[in-house]
Amino acid sequence: MIPEKVTNMASVHPPMLSRRESPLQEFAGVTPVGRASQELPEQPQRSSDPVFRQTIVVRDRQGREEAFTIGPDGNVWCFFPDAVDVEGYADYSFESLGMPADHLTVGRDAFGCLVVIAVKGLRVRYRVENETAESAKPGSQVPRWSAIGHAPLPEMTGAVSVKRVYTQNDCGLRVAALIDVQDSPGQGGVALAYCQWKVNGPNAFRTTARVVPQYA
Repeated sequence: MIPEKVTNMASVHPPMLSRRESPLQEFAGVTPVGRASQELPEQPQRSSDPVFRQTIVVRDRQGREEAFTIGPDGNVWCFFPDAVDVEGYADYSFESLGMPADHLTVGRDAFGCLVVIAVKGLRVRYRVENETAESAKPGSQVPRWSAIGHAPLPEMTGAVSVKRVYTQNDCGLRVAALIDVQDSPGQGGVALAYCQWKVNGPNAFRTTARVVPQYA
């Protein structure tokens, strides 16, 4: 007997979700693994805010990739491969650097150590990788990161917040911040503040005090 020709493939095989359609990506309210008593929503809703944002991937002094990101708590987090143990297995660490941030950037100082810079409003905080640290595990003799430092911005009339922060490794580490300035209602612009990074600090930003009009 010759089988009947199938004209509706959807009745035989359910439609496959593409990578963008997968309910496991970019949706809020998805039940975590292990909570069998709860059911997935029939129509998952997209999250208005990403869980992690402004993720930056760099290589540390050992050539290992590390990821820095702003987490759901609004603080900077770091995910990186820890020192290889005696059995040859790589361990991984995921830790908060304790710096609230709207914007994030990562650079290197003159010794090649990572410098993580976080900006919240008009406050610039940073932490520097310890040159001799190899591990972030509790009990390590040398802490992985320095204490939180502050790099003050110059006093500026009408300054509202930092819109962007950038780093450049050229003749040392240079840091630039674009500052939103509102001189009067409806009259706003952007000012540039910059800093030539010093390994032993203190680090502070300077500006030409020139405000560039901001156009819609």
